[in-house]
Amino acid sequence: VRLHRLTIPEGYTIDQIAEVVEKEGLGSAAAFKAATRNRDTARAHGIAAASLEGYLFPDTYIFDKTKPEEEAIDKMLQNFENKFKDAYKDRLEVLGMTMDEIIIIASLIEREAQVDDERDVISGVIYNRLNSSDASLNYLQIDATIQYYLLNETCEVKEELLTEDTLVDSPYNTYKYPGLPRGPICNPGEKSIIAALYPDTHNYYYYVA
Repeated sequence: VRLHRLTIPEGYTIDQIAEVVEKEGLGSAAAFKAATRNRDTARAHGIAAASLEGYLFPDTYIFDKTKPEEEAIDKMLQNFENKFKDAYKDRLEVLGMTMDEIIIIASLIEREAQVDDERDVISGVIYNRLNSSDASLNYLQIDATIQYYLLNETCEVKEELLTEDTLVDSPYNTYKYPGLPRGPICNPGEKSIIAALYPDTHNYYYYVA
């Protein structure tokens, strides 16, 4: 059978998606990851970011096993374009944010939220910290950003971070560098994207994940 159903869970990274693709016999993980670094593919879909991380929309797909990895990636990117409605694009202008900034925030929410009700609150905390006049609060101090860096470095998930992990020199270390990390840390679903676009209004600067 050439056609194969594949579900990409919300919050998976490109590396994790590549592993699933290879496990399901839809191509090699290495070839999939290489295809996500093709700048022509990104430009064809109007993505200015350096990586496709964040834009491979989590969903259930029907892929053709005989087709190259690029076709699967195109299908996921097209799905992202279809899901990112005109109303969302209008909201970007209201917020004064770029699409990449919103997808970065959505990826943080995706990795931090345990239940749906937390997403809007977490989003509000992130915005409050980014916009705070207190420079110390501009450090998001989100463990998931360091976990993303460590996952890429070691290919292993480290659920419990040590103090020494928060000292690593990486643009994804939100303990060391203020503001948003370099790029998305996973591929968020639509609920997290909506939360990033429409954060709760409150005075919280902390939350317990």
